[in-house]
Amino acid sequence: PAALSDTILYLVRERGNEKTICPSEAARKLAGSDPDIWGAMMPHVRKVAIGLAREGRIADKVAALAALLAADLVRSRVVR
Repeated sequence: PAALSDTILYLVRERGNEKTICPSEAARKLAGSDPDIWGAMMPHVRKVAIGLAREGRIADKVAALAALLAADLVRSRVVR
Protein backbone atom coordinates (compact mmCIF):
# COMPACT_ATOMS: atom_id res chain seq x y z
CA PRO A 1 0.00 0.00 0.00
CA ALA A 2 2.80 2.47 0.77
CA ALA A 3 4.33 1.94 -2.67
CA LEU A 4 0.97 2.59 -4.27
CA SER A 5 0.34 5.75 -2.23
CA ASP A 6 3.84 6.96 -3.03
CA THR A 7 3.33 6.26 -6.73
CA ILE A 8 0.03 8.16 -6.84
CA LEU A 9 1.55 11.11 -4.99
CA TYR A 10 4.60 11.09 -7.27
CA LEU A 11 2.46 11.09 -10.42
CA VAL A 12 0.23 13.90 -9.12
CA ARG A 13 3.25 16.05 -8.18
CA GLU A 14 4.95 15.30 -11.49
CA ARG A 15 1.83 16.25 -13.47
CA GLY A 16 1.36 19.58 -11.69
CA ASN A 17 -1.35 21.39 -9.75
CA GLU A 18 -3.84 21.99 -12.53
CA LYS A 19 -3.69 18.47 -13.99
CA THR A 20 -5.09 15.09 -13.04
CA ILE A 21 -3.92 11.53 -13.42
CA CYS A 22 -5.78 8.38 -14.36
CA PRO A 23 -5.68 5.67 -11.67
CA SER A 24 -4.49 3.25 -14.34
CA GLU A 25 -1.28 5.29 -14.66
CA ALA A 26 -0.36 4.37 -11.09
CA ALA A 27 -1.26 0.72 -11.66
CA ARG A 28 0.81 0.55 -14.86
CA LYS A 29 3.76 2.29 -13.21
CA LEU A 30 3.87 -0.45 -10.56
CA ALA A 31 2.72 -3.50 -12.51
CA GLY A 32 4.03 -2.87 -16.01
CA SER A 33 2.15 -2.95 -19.27
CA ASP A 34 0.33 -6.30 -18.94
CA PRO A 35 -3.36 -5.31 -18.73
CA ASP A 36 -4.27 -8.47 -16.82
CA ILE A 37 -1.87 -7.52 -14.03
CA TRP A 38 -2.45 -3.77 -13.78
CA GLY A 39 -6.17 -4.20 -14.44
CA ALA A 40 -6.46 -6.49 -11.43
CA MET A 41 -4.92 -3.71 -9.32
CA MET A 42 -7.52 -1.09 -10.24
CA PRO A 43 -10.00 -1.58 -7.36
CA HIS A 44 -7.13 -1.23 -4.88
CA VAL A 45 -5.70 1.79 -6.71
CA ARG A 46 -9.08 3.51 -6.51
CA LYS A 47 -9.40 2.78 -2.79
CA VAL A 48 -5.93 4.18 -2.11
CA ALA A 49 -6.68 7.32 -4.19
CA ILE A 50 -9.93 7.83 -2.28
CA GLY A 51 -8.03 7.47 1.00
CA LEU A 52 -5.44 10.04 -0.09
CA ALA A 53 -8.20 12.46 -1.05
CA ARG A 54 -9.99 12.00 2.27
CA GLU A 55 -6.69 12.61 4.09
CA GLY A 56 -6.27 15.83 2.13
CA ARG A 57 -3.02 14.63 0.58
CA ILE A 58 -4.22 15.19 -2.98
CA ALA A 59 -6.05 18.21 -4.40
CA ASP A 60 -9.72 18.96 -3.96
CA LYS A 61 -10.33 18.40 -7.67
CA VAL A 62 -8.97 14.90 -7.22
CA ALA A 63 -11.04 14.50 -4.05
CA ALA A 64 -14.19 15.21 -6.06
CA LEU A 65 -13.14 12.62 -8.61
CA ALA A 66 -12.41 10.16 -5.81
CA ALA A 67 -15.91 10.70 -4.43
CA LEU A 68 -17.35 9.87 -7.85
CA LEU A 69 -15.19 6.77 -8.04
CA ALA A 70 -16.37 5.74 -4.57
CA ALA A 71 -19.99 6.10 -5.66
CA ASP A 72 -19.24 4.01 -8.71
CA LEU A 73 -17.65 1.30 -6.53
CA VAL A 74 -20.74 1.23 -4.33
CA ARG A 75 -23.06 0.94 -7.33
CA SER A 76 -20.91 -1.87 -8.71
CA ARG A 77 -21.23 -3.80 -5.46
CA VAL A 78 -24.98 -3.35 -5.33
CA VAL A 79 -25.53 -4.45 -8.93
CA ARG A 80 -23.32 -7.50 -8.71
